[in-house]
Amino acid sequence: MLNAGLTTSIAFLAGGGLSTAARLGLAMLALQASIGALNDLVDAPADRIVKPAKPISAGVVGRPLAIFTVVVGLIVGLALAAGSGPTTVVIAVIGVGAGYTYDLRLKGSVWGPAAFAVGVPLLPVFAWVGVTGTLPTPFVGLVPAAVLAGLGLALANAMADEEADRLTGISTAVTRLGRPVAWRLHLVAIVGGLSVAGAALLAFGGTGPGLVLVASGGAIIAAGIAMTGADRSTRRRHGWEIEALGIGVLAAGWLITLRFVS
Repeated sequence: MLNAGLTTSIAFLAGGGLSTAARLGLAMLALQASIGALNDLVDAPADRIVKPAKPISAGVVGRPLAIFTVVVGLIVGLALAAGSGPTTVVIAVIGVGAGYTYDLRLKGSVWGPAAFAVGVPLLPVFAWVGVTGTLPTPFVGLVPAAVLAGLGLALANAMADEEADRLTGISTAVTRLGRPVAWRLHLVAIVGGLSVAGAALLAFGGTGPGLVLVASGGAIIAAGIAMTGADRSTRRRHGWEIEALGIGVLAAGWLITLRFVS
């Protein structure tokens, strides 16, 4: 009965039971839940030492439920994406593949940021192709900006986990390069991404109230950057989260300014 109900619900949503934007939002939520659950499963042994309060290491969530989340999140996400056609599904598969590769292979290596560099640009591409079936010309600026932002966020995330990674013997770009060098590289990537996004706005004539969001996102990112350079790991973690929020706000403003979002 549970499987039949789940199948019926997915078919209803994928077939038009929701607006396209809402369906794609749920698809991305399901796929991100799948990636996140796999990440926590892989990290569980180390988390018992350095992050015992996390759900799996604390025993709040069992491994069977986490595995269920990985599988069902993938199935639901791809099924919902299918409502927008095969191209949207392919983009979703590439994005999930990048996330799974990070979880299983790249997280404990110097190549971890590469997964972020692939995954972050796919978020706006997935949304736009899913809604319209095509990409507008200004995305030639948004995609490289998102690649650089993804690299910067990946380094910021790794800086937040530096002490835990050293304690558990995990090798990352930050543990190999050292935090000062990693912070400077992260700064160059973030600023580079903002510069590309700003140049695209100028080139394509972005105007209007969306510029307020762009400026606000930039200010939030600047606050996050300052925090990622702190000595305390908790402050660095808040810093990278604030950076991620700022990038989201700036991206929304960028789209509104160029009139891709009403």
